[in-house]
Amino acid sequence: MSTFSHRAAGESGGDHLTQSLTYEVFITAVTLLTLAMTVVFFLPITSELVRQVLAVVDIVVIVPTFLFDFVRTYIYSQRKMRYLLTWGWLDFLGSFPGAPLLRLLRLGRILVAWRRLRAATPEETRQAARQQLGQSSFLIAFFLGVLVLIVGSVAIVTVEAASPSANILTGEDAVWWAFVTVATVGYGDFYPVTNSGRLIAIGIMIAGIGIFSILTGYLATSFQTRRREEEENLLALRREVAELRERVEGLLRGAEKR
Repeated sequence: MSTFSHRAAGESGGDHLTQSLTYEVFITAVTLLTLAMTVVFFLPITSELVRQVLAVVDIVVIVPTFLFDFVRTYIYSQRKMRYLLTWGWLDFLGSFPGAPLLRLLRLGRILVAWRRLRAATPEETRQAARQQLGQSSFLIAFFLGVLVLIVGSVAIVTVEAASPSANILTGEDAVWWAFVTVATVGYGDFYPVTNSGRLIAIGIMIAGIGIFSILTGYLATSFQTRRREEEENLLALRREVAELRERVEGLLRGAEKR
């Protein structure tokens, strides 16, 4: 068995979050997005402001996501030591902050996820997403939020920095502004002064409303699922009690006849 096969077999226990098909699609999408960010970061034509944005997003969003993936994969791996000695240390180094080039080490994670997804048919993947609708909605909302944050930050700092009256001047400013705009908070400490910047702000606000609508649906689905499970458990308990009562009554009637 190949090293990749060992890794896939050693980490495939249960239906937990890190082992579900929907999660594999999610972490693959995030990893591909991060690799694209790494390529853009090192392109000679990329401006320093865009590099600042990518570096901030990497530290604030990508690093915690990859560390989460590493920890959860380790916890639910059936062969923890094998995972650490083969690919685990690469996953950890690929999650290390402050070094975008190390994200290339996450290529192994994509290969493992691809092997798992290839083993399932498209219909099985869709069925898994439907069965885990709440989880799927949350992961989709998270990925879209990261994508909007990156695109919005890069766009706003690019169009605003050229204006003499601009107050969004650095990558940190752009990421902060995009985050509070996606969250529809809008503190007002940073704001666009150009028409292009205002159009970008409108697009981010609309996207933020849509993302939070997805999250609201996720919470509602989670509560409904939990309530439905509790009701099903209660009905099953009532059926068992009724069966026990019938048996007891049957035994009592039999004893009376004797």
